[in-house]
Amino acid sequence: MNRVNIFFTLILSALSFSLLSCGGGRVFDSMKDLDSSVWNENQELTFNIEIPDSTVTYRLYYSVRYDNNYPYYNLYINRTLEDSSGKFLNKKLQGMDLFKPSTGVPFGSGMGSKKDFLILAEDHFKFPYVGKYSVKLKQYMRQENVPGIAAVGFRIEKITEEK
Repeated sequence: MNRVNIFFTLILSALSFSLLSCGGGRVFDSMKDLDSSVWNENQELTFNIEIPDSTVTYRLYYSVRYDNNYPYYNLYINRTLEDSSGKFLNKKLQGMDLFKPSTGVPFGSGMGSKKDFLILAEDHFKFPYVGKYSVKLKQYMRQENVPGIAAVGFRIEKITEEK
């Protein structure tokens, strides 16, 4: 086997392992790309989810793909939750650091200037009932167009054991 084949075999093995070891508790995970890596203040990102069990608690996460063109160290997001009939259930404003404020070092992982960062939004969240919901995210940076945000996502994981 030549070096290229060994390299690709190792990469495929690592990818397979990581896919198989992904949390079995993941209920939802989706990213939405933003045009020209700019998040407009009026652009609402909607994630349609289905919750299979209302007796357990969940962890909610934001995932952000950003780059060095992002002009701030933090990001504020308004999250709205509605049920399938459009009934408003709750709204929450959350701030998160994308860069370490004291040094400017970016959080997350990635190569070059692009980083992917998974941020815990809420721990031990309970949905009121089984069914379909909509999660809506909007940036709240008090700037019409925020550059440097390439994609934003939302993830829900079922908490399978208490730590």
